[in-house]
Amino acid sequence: MLSIEDDYIEAAKIDGANYFRIYWQVILPLCKPILATVGIIKFIWTWNDYQNPLIFLLSKELYPITMGMQLFQDDFADSYAVLMMASLSAILPLVIIFIILQKQVIEGISLGGVKG
Repeated sequence: MLSIEDDYIEAAKIDGANYFRIYWQVILPLCKPILATVGIIKFIWTWNDYQNPLIFLLSKELYPITMGMQLFQDDFADSYAVLMMASLSAILPLVIIFIILQKQVIEGISLGGVKG
């Protein structure tokens, strides 16, 4: 909200917009790349979380895929083909989401880093 200039809000007030309309039609479209970037980074952070499920989940049936991959490792033999497929299935949703929202992520990161 601090990166949005007051001129946009003032112009909307002069045009007769109320606060909800200013927020919905002026501020939110300007913040869309930033919100998409924060959402994607938070989703990736939650998806790759290893410690919280290890602490809070008691049943192995509820483990996320990142914790389930450790069940394929053994002291005597490792099933590398299964581990690679599990790794692919773990990273594939992240790649698809990033490809779909790539434009917003790059805009959000560049808006946050460029001053002027």
